[in-house]
Amino acid sequence: MTLADICFAAELTLFANERVRSAHLAERGLLPIFPDVDSEYPQAMAHYRRLCAHSAFAPDIGPYLSKLSAAEASP
Repeated sequence: MTLADICFAAELTLFANERVRSAHLAERGLLPIFPDVDSEYPQAMAHYRRLCAHSAFAPDIGPYLSKLSAAEASP
């Protein structure tokens, strides 16, 4: 675990907010920063998923991402 891992996980987790707010971005004529990050950066996203599952991150990132997923699923 490095400082770079911590920054990487924290920033990508914050960018996950874009999925929930995609309609708001579109209304303002803005594009998401990472429109198709999984297919464009598969190795980086695999590393991110490993970090999210790490015991140092999972207690904080897991609930946050779950909350975002629930909000994304809501109409």
